[in-house]
Order: sequence, then C-alpha cells, then structure tokens
Amino acid sequence: MNNLKFLIIISFITFCSCNIIKEPDSASLQPNKQLEQLLRFFVEKNPCEKCYYELYINKEFPEKFILTIYTGKFSLTQDENIHYNQLALEKLTVSGKEFKVFSGAEHYFNNKKIHDERKKFIIDTFPNNNYIRPVTWTAIDSAGTITITSYTGTYPFSLCLLNMLYQTKTLCT
Repeated sequence: MNNLKFLIIISFITFCSCNIIKEPDSASLQPNKQLEQLLRFFVEKNPCEKCYYELYINKEFPEKFILTIYTGKFSLTQDENIHYNQLALEKLTVSGKEFKVFSGAEHYFNNKKIHDERKKFIIDTFPNNNYIRPVTWTAIDSAGTITITSYTGTYPFSLCLLNMLYQTKTLCT
C-alpha cells in the first residue's frame, strides 16, 4: 500500500512539473515594429561577423528616448562594464544578430559572469589583427518619430551627446 501511495505521489509530481509554463528567457525580448525596423536597417547597413551588437536605451522624457546602436569587435562600454562588474540584463535578436540591451539599470545588479566576459573579450579581440571600424548610430525617438545620426565616437548616456544631436537628419519615421 505504501508503494502505491509513493507511486501516485511521484506520478502527480511528474505530471505537474511537465505542465509548468516556462517563463521566456532574456534573449526572447520582442522589439516593437518600429525598433525592429530600425535594428534591421542598422544590421543591413553595418554587417559584421563575430562582432558585438548593442542597444543602449536612455529615456529622457515620457515621449523622448535616445537610442544608441553599436557594433564592433568589443563592447562599446567594455571598460565601464568590467570596472563596475556589469553585464546587459536583456538581449534581443534581430536579423540573426543578438543585441545586448543596456538601460543603465545593469549598474545596480552584480554579475559574477563579468570575469568570463573579460576573458572572452581578450580571446576575441587580441589574436585577431583584422581591424573592424566600430559603428555607432544615435537615434532619437520623439513621440514616435525616429531621427538617426551616425557618429563613431558617441558614448551612451552622455551629456556631451546632446551637443552632437543638433546635426541630425531624419532617415525614417
């Protein structure tokens, strides 16, 4: 009789654990149509094999966002990430490229994987002597209208960035 109870309990636990709905992982973020279109356009104009693709989101006002989109052989904020022990909290995939998504919140969460990321940076960057010019776009989303500009030296979340943004041209809306 005890064996039968044990078998029923094990069967019930197995049945319940198989029916648990799994939460999506961070790589399953789905961008809205406008952001997806922007990122597809960025990848199309800036193809790069074995490069980092990153998206930095800076909310300025309720309807104004500054997006910094980057690709290069190392992270745009590599030194800062190592110094502050931070990694992107979210990821999304567009056009077969995985974008690491940064918002500034990662600064407040410890991440022990940063040492593995640092090793990967050293392995990926230094043995390969082929120089790939990093590309950075800054996009301003103001009430649904996106204006894009391209600057090589742009750093996300920077007040100096605002000075450069006056020289923008609208590429898509």
